[in-house]
Amino acid sequence: MAQQVLDAIRAEIRNGRTLDQVLASDQGRTAPEDFVENQMKGYLKPWDASVEGGKRSPGSIRELRRYASPGGHFEFWRGRSVRSITYADIEDYHLWLANRVSPKTGERRASESFSRRPVPPVPAGAGGTDLIGRKMPA
Repeated sequence: MAQQVLDAIRAEIRNGRTLDQVLASDQGRTAPEDFVENQMKGYLKPWDASVEGGKRSPGSIRELRRYASPGGHFEFWRGRSVRSITYADIEDYHLWLANRVSPKTGERRASESFSRRPVPPVPAGAGGTDLIGRKMPA
């Protein structure tokens, strides 16, 4: 039994988890490095290198740091484990974020996002109009 536990721990470590992460999940707690705010630090490091290398603008990293700062747009995730995020959490975040941005910003971003997507036409023979009001053949 002890050998099986040790083998399982070693397998988790080979898969990229730290010993603290493995033990924390076994003990029902969250390892500090699994909190979103701590993961953001690691996520931002390559961005810093890209800015220093001239591949990204300083404004892009500045915005991400602003979002990640206390009270920023990522505040919703503070204190949460990246390993426990569900699709429902992402939907809740979307609603939470929509209440934080100005309606004008939200409308602009929504319209930009929508305008990049192709509009599927109504199948031929269906008649009526498609999603953007074009007359379709009957």
